[in-house]
Amino acid sequence: MEVRRVMDTVFAILTPSVLRHFFTLSFVYD
Repeated sequence: MEVRRVMDTVFAILTPSVLRHFFTLSFVYD
């Protein structure tokens, strides 16, 4: 099983979008 690699890939894909989402929220509410 390569669950670890799948998780790493998922985090690599999701983390930038999550960070961008938080940055957008901070700009909107600033």
